[in-house]
Amino acid sequence: TNAEGGGRRRKGRERRERKRVLFSSLPYDTLTLRMLRGSRGRASEALGGGMASLVPILLLLPLLQWAEAVTCNTRYYVSVNYVYAQCRNSNPGALPLGMEDSLIEYNFEIASASSHRLSLVRSDSTSYVSCTNLTLNTENATSRSSGYMRPVMVDYATALTTVQAEDSAKAIRHMGAGLYDVCFLMDGVWSNTGISINVQQNFQYLEVGGIRTANGTRTALPKNTQHRFTLKYLRFSVVPPSEGDVLAFVMPNISCPTDLVNAANNYTAVKFTGGAFVNTGALIAVQAGFYQICFRDASSSFIKTGTSLFIQQDIVSVTVNSITPNAGTNVTLPRSRGSTLTTTRDVPSKGFQQTVRAINGLVAQYSFEDTIPSSLADSKCGQKCDTSLAAQYNGKLQGSNLPLAYLKTNPVGLGTQQYLQLDGNTQYGVVNYTVASIERKMSIAFFMKPNNDISLEQTIWCSANKVLKDSNPGLVCISYRPEQGQTDNLPRYLQLEITATVNNFTGGNVAKFSYPFSQSVWYHIAIVIDMSDTVSGLATLYVDGLQVSQLFFKPSSNLLSSPLYIAPATIGAFSPSASEVYNFYGGQLDEIALFDTLLSAGIVYNMYSKTNAFDYVVPISGYFSLLPITADCRLSAALPASRIMTFDEGNDGSVLVAKDFEATVFSNPSIDHVADLQAGQYQLCFSKDLGKPGYPVSTWLPTGILFVIQEEILGLSVNGVRSVNGLRPVIPALGSSVVETFGAATRVAGESIILTSATSRCSEETDMQSCSATRAGPLTSSTFAGVVQWGQPCGMNASTVYQVCYKSWGAQTYMTTGISVTFRQTLVALETYGEKLGDGFRATIPRRDDVALTVVVDNSFLAANNLAYVEGQAFALHLSFIPNHLLCLDPRWNPSTFQNSSSVVSSGQLLLRKEENAGSGTRFSVLGSAANQISKLPQGSYQACLSISGSDGRSVSNFSTGIGLQVQSFLDGLSGNYLHQAGTFKIFFPRVQRNLLHLISSSLNFAPDVSAESGIYLAPSSSDCVAPSFEHDGSLSSPMMEVDSRGSVNTTLVADVAPGAYQVCLAWSQAQSSGGLLFPSWSSTGLLVVVQNDFLGIQVNGLRPANGVRVALPKVQGNLLEYDVRNATLDNWIALVNIITPDCPPAVNLTSRIY
Repeated sequence: TNAEGGGRRRKGRERRERKRVLFSSLPYDTLTLRMLRGSRGRASEALGGGMASLVPILLLLPLLQWAEAVTCNTRYYVSVNYVYAQCRNSNPGALPLGMEDSLIEYNFEIASASSHRLSLVRSDSTSYVSCTNLTLNTENATSRSSGYMRPVMVDYATALTTVQAEDSAKAIRHMGAGLYDVCFLMDGVWSNTGISINVQQNFQYLEVGGIRTANGTRTALPKNTQHRFTLKYLRFSVVPPSEGDVLAFVMPNISCPTDLVNAANNYTAVKFTGGAFVNTGALIAVQAGFYQICFRDASSSFIKTGTSLFIQQDIVSVTVNSITPNAGTNVTLPRSRGSTLTTTRDVPSKGFQQTVRAINGLVAQYSFEDTIPSSLADSKCGQKCDTSLAAQYNGKLQGSNLPLAYLKTNPVGLGTQQYLQLDGNTQYGVVNYTVASIERKMSIAFFMKPNNDISLEQTIWCSANKVLKDSNPGLVCISYRPEQGQTDNLPRYLQLEITATVNNFTGGNVAKFSYPFSQSVWYHIAIVIDMSDTVSGLATLYVDGLQVSQLFFKPSSNLLSSPLYIAPATIGAFSPSASEVYNFYGGQLDEIALFDTLLSAGIVYNMYSKTNAFDYVVPISGYFSLLPITADCRLSAALPASRIMTFDEGNDGSVLVAKDFEATVFSNPSIDHVADLQAGQYQLCFSKDLGKPGYPVSTWLPTGILFVIQEEILGLSVNGVRSVNGLRPVIPALGSSVVETFGAATRVAGESIILTSATSRCSEETDMQSCSATRAGPLTSSTFAGVVQWGQPCGMNASTVYQVCYKSWGAQTYMTTGISVTFRQTLVALETYGEKLGDGFRATIPRRDDVALTVVVDNSFLAANNLAYVEGQAFALHLSFIPNHLLCLDPRWNPSTFQNSSSVVSSGQLLLRKEENAGSGTRFSVLGSAANQISKLPQGSYQACLSISGSDGRSVSNFSTGIGLQVQSFLDGLSGNYLHQAGTFKIFFPRVQRNLLHLISSSLNFAPDVSAESGIYLAPSSSDCVAPSFEHDGSLSSPMMEVDSRGSVNTTLVADVAPGAYQVCLAWSQAQSSGGLLFPSWSSTGLLVVVQNDFLGIQVNGLRPANGVRVALPKVQGNLLEYDVRNATLDNWIALVNIITPDCPPAVNLTSRIY
């Protein structure tokens, strides 16, 4: 019909227009274009040749309708979750159906523009959509088109462009299973790229070790041989894994395998057998990098899934609070402030080449290991590009006799087997990418060995390349040259020039580093350029790891606001224009590394000195974040600074130490922001480049390491000390310590803890009791919730870190807590007023001016630290008291003098004076305790710290002791039987009824709360007020004694306790104005009552009031005095002493008027 004829003609015009638009808009191979045009011409001739030729052409027309004949550039690709999609006939891609977290990127070798658009349109026979059919290829997503997807605009030069996540998620939401073509809009014209993507529904996501990064589309696995990871995946909808399913992990830019025979170096595979995956060890053994996941069930061949796995070696293990449970890949953090976090790396042992690539800010590195004579490969691809852009930073060698430019040998000091030998006449290298340091900071490092015949200036590296125009400022040249007019082989110097123009280099800023370089000698050179200051520039030269010169210079005015251009550049020559190449370098070069940051002196030294140590890893710095287990690590780029952790180099470069980006007052370094996160599961993400201008969010990568933030147990209090919030307490190695647990919930009796090795798995612990050097417990709170008694040393090794495993009441398994303890032999005891309260591990003192303290220091500690006390000479050991939640090791909390401010509270360093030997320890009196240095401390909990001072008086070593001190100000003192009515710290009572005890307080209201028990009890001095039922040395605590509204205590029960020294424990439920109870549990007061059974009372003139403990004597002669005393003899004396000290004098002066 006419309508049908018109439709055919219209479709023909559409096809011709479609080809015309495609050919005119995309760059492609011209030979391919001629072949397509020729084919079209022959087809036209065939159409004019009669019906015999028409039939096959008509059969071809429907195929052209849904499989458009397009030209595809094999270098172009679309990346879905890091997996390449290329030409439909060579390497089509895939996308998991409905997975909206998928990452879509494309590389058409053009800079992104805001007007560009990408879309995916159906290309199968039943739903075909032409890219140029804007009725079907619409802006909004449909079942046949993804809708238009916009690029993410960035301010750095890259050919890899990311699609906006909002657009890609909306597109994937509407796309169904099937084949799609990739369409691209440029300059207002839509074209078919020839790239195809299959939206598949056989495989949805992969979960590794409980983590599904980006909802399982881009997961990660740490390259840790001890990591017990589990692989879980979901087939589309709810289809579970089936027997015989296979996952193959393949390089992202190749097709899936056809079988499992040729795995070798290209891929590794795991098979689902017997309800689990096998051969997971081989997965960790492969080289680190990005791998695509190919899936095959038992009855079909492999398909691309469009999902990926990142096997990474930068963060392979995490240590939290000095413990590394579960191989450091599944760790737990208490939801508290003060935790420490370190990570270890596993960079292969490949020498300097691998060493440099780990440094933060690396742009490119040239190791000259190329096998093609004209190539100049970047061995790292810097940190500004993904591995898919490895070729972006490559260059070329130019000149004659290029095969001779690469010498294979192993020069001393170099970690590679090949280096560059330039002839000084024609050979040089060119790199044509553009990189500029916006912050005007850069560093360059290289090895050089100049030839003997150098008599002219010779360029080593110069960004004054002909690609840069004359008007571009910030060009950098480094040359090696003799002094002016020098023609012999005397030492030369290195010259650094930074200029604003190419053709007039003499007008630039010149820094001439004079150093006695010799010919035919290898040198390691590093030049660090800092022009971030608008007033002056700073250039530093390092030779063989040491700083030898540093020069200031004033930048030209046009350099003050310009970036420093690192590339494009020439290597081994100066080329200011297309027709000019001169200043050729003659000599040897190796390991040229470019950085857009400032290398520290430590890193430079390590780069040089550790080159021969092939297993050495140069320190790096960067950032960490914690995100939910299904989140995309790229989201970390949008986190506030309060959610970011920075990491710095460790001692040997293999350890990274994390700390909050926003520092706090807690121990350095610490990750305090964990306290602001919700309890739950998180994944660790990392980046080496965050925060630098122009860096992409793609630098944030997953680690595959699981973090659990728990709040069931937030810490341990040992002897009243919550060192670093109870996260890393110290337990005295000998004696009986009291351990308390605390957490977000109210403690319940029946909870248990086990102390075990720092690397064990708490989930594998049982309730089997043991007491050894590697494990102790379980310790269970029975009578009192949250309180366990550490009574046996169990041979736990001193200075060894143990982790705490925890099980709440009713739980079946022990959980990892992220809390560690260490046993130390430092102080044997802390004595107050001559008494060892709490076995000397936990003392309480009233806030009084007459405080007296002594300490017993372990003799082995003194010997190990070479501490000898000499009378009259300064003793290097000092004692200090700091708040119990801080860390003694941090010198900030150990000032030399008393401090009480908003930032520091400390007794300051207290001097010690030797008194006597005491068994395994030495007793020292604490000077300054009676001088108000301790009594000025605010009420609160403190820990005893020891510090050793150097010859200059500064602290060189600090030690935690695990011994606590409580300063209380609620009870000022005691008055007993009318003695010391103003209050004293120690009262003596005869073991009889009717003693009178009165509590002296300037802050307590002694009106008891009828809703709760209030009163005091007397606990043996070596006992603990937190555990009144404990028995010590055969002595039991007294029952509770009631206190009336005047502070008077009913002491009837004193007659029932055994003779001995007791501390006064107070339970008072007085409400605070801010709510809650002032003393919600038993509190130690540091006050003492001594019950004696030797002298029980006096009878005067036959009268015995109050059982003879408070009698009256008329001031006349002839009174009759009788007394009750055990073992009375004629040698007994009675002295009436009118002095205010608690203790009677050791000897009585019979002539004194006060006796």
